[in-house]
Amino acid sequence: MTKITLRLLHVFENYGIYIVREYREGFANTPISPWEKIIPQLFARLDHPEPFVQDQICSLICRIGIVSPHLIVYPTIVGISTANTSNNNNDTRFLYQNIIDSLIQSGSEMLVKEIQKMISELQRVTILWEETLLNKLTQLQSEAEKRFSRLKKENERVNINKQLSKEEKEEIIKNNYFSLLNPVIHNIETFYNEINVEPQNNHEKWFHDNYKKMIEDAIKILKDT
Repeated sequence: MTKITLRLLHVFENYGIYIVREYREGFANTPISPWEKIIPQLFARLDHPEPFVQDQICSLICRIGIVSPHLIVYPTIVGISTANTSNNNNDTRFLYQNIIDSLIQSGSEMLVKEIQKMISELQRVTILWEETLLNKLTQLQSEAEKRFSRLKKENERVNINKQLSKEEKEEIIKNNYFSLLNPVIHNIETFYNEINVEPQNNHEKWFHDNYKKMIEDAIKILKDT
């Protein structure tokens, strides 16, 4: 049965857009139990480039969630968390949010909250704040160097422009600075907002004591430069 279900899914994702009416009716009336065995494959298809395929898969997952919420709540919450922190398009985030909304509306709100809390606690244990900070700084270093190089070239062009007054040059240079470095500042501020909460354990308190003020000062310097 699983092989047949996988085969149907394969046909749908490749040819579903050519027989929309048939597949829409079929997915609306298909029994849930065969699809419960291929949950990971269904979630993988939420990134399908065709909106019709995405919508039908999302609807099917929502139907599974009504009957067996425990099968989909974890991959849904992990999926939306990943989508929010990556370059996934808004459509994918919207689909995951639809599934969460469906779970809540069908009476699984407590389960959703418990899994969200569990994932949050696991992240606190497995990904320490200083590790997250180090990864962000490593990623930002290369990006910042490129942006400063561009900024230097832009400023040189402005400074040799004899048609601009001193005040105009200063204003353009200031605007160039914020335009090029805003993404860097935003990344640091995003991390700061994540850790600017009440520490939940001694390690987080240690991080606050040693690094929180340092990050605040760095943001202030970048903004005031």
